[in-house]
Amino acid sequence: MHTWLKSGLVLVFSALVTVQSVYGEVAAAEPQDANPAPASAPASEPASPAALQALYDSRCAHCHNGSVPKAPHQVKFQLLGADAIHTALTVGLMQAHAAGIEPGQLRQL
Repeated sequence: MHTWLKSGLVLVFSALVTVQSVYGEVAAAEPQDANPAPASAPASEPASPAALQALYDSRCAHCHNGSVPKAPHQVKFQLLGADAIHTALTVGLMQAHAAGIEPGQLRQL
C-alpha cells in the first residue's frame, strides 16, 4: 500500500475516533428529556475576528496546537465541523474549559 494512502487512512480514522469520542461523551452527558425546553440565550453582538482569535489563543491554542496529544489539533476542526465543536464546548468534554464564555461567542468560536 502506498504511504500516501496509509497517511490518508490514518487521518480519516483519527478524525472518526475523535468525532466518536466527542459524541460518545455528549451522549453520556446529556439528560434524556422527551420535551426539552428551548434554549433562550440572550442575543449578543458578533465578536470581531480579532477578538475570537484572542479568545482562542488564550483559552484553546495551548492544547489544540499540538502540546496535548489527546486534544484534536486545530487542523482537524474542519473535519469535525462547527456543530460537533459547539456541542463539545456546551455539553461535552470541553464544557468546563468554555465556562465564562458567552453563548454567542461559543457559537462563533
